[in-house]
Amino acid sequence: MRSARAGSIRTCSGGRSPWTDRVTARYGAVRTGSDQGIGGGVMEAPHGRSNWVTFYVAVDDLETSLRSVEELGGSRITEPVPVGEAGSFALFADPDGKMIGLFAER
Repeated sequence: MRSARAGSIRTCSGGRSPWTDRVTARYGAVRTGSDQGIGGGVMEAPHGRSNWVTFYVAVDDLETSLRSVEELGGSRITEPVPVGEAGSFALFADPDGKMIGLFAER
């Protein structure tokens, strides 16, 4: 999630949000308490950009999934991007232009 008011979103529970941790000035990691699925983050939107929410789909292979998206009328927004030891992500736009994320664990 990106927001011009990310700090207030991260502290919406009076600083006791059960789903954010590792907060820095611009980013708060989301931890749901589950060992399944992927976490997420709440971060500042770049100046002048609108707020948005993106969900991510776990896949085995980003490149194969991106090719399938393109064959079905979607388009790549990013190439695969490494995320430390966790894995990699990529973003694509569906045929209507909505941004969706893909995530592949290592």
